[in-house]
Amino acid sequence: CGMCVNLCPYSALALVEKDGRTVMEVTEAKCKGCGTCGGFCPGGAIWMNHFATPQIVAQIDAFLLGGEQ
Repeated sequence: CGMCVNLCPYSALALVEKDGRTVMEVTEAKCKGCGTCGGFCPGGAIWMNHFATPQIVAQIDAFLLGGEQ
């Protein structure tokens, strides 16, 4: 859906045309692995190497809650 493009704080994501389709392209040199895109993706189309989605979501939740539980 491309909603994550505007969420990436490092501008590492872009929607590009490839073989007549719109696909997501990640510029790995810009990506810092923060997990914002993977944690937000409603369709589960993005995953983070070396991290499971529940881990990313837990990190985002902890950040938003200020570390309080």
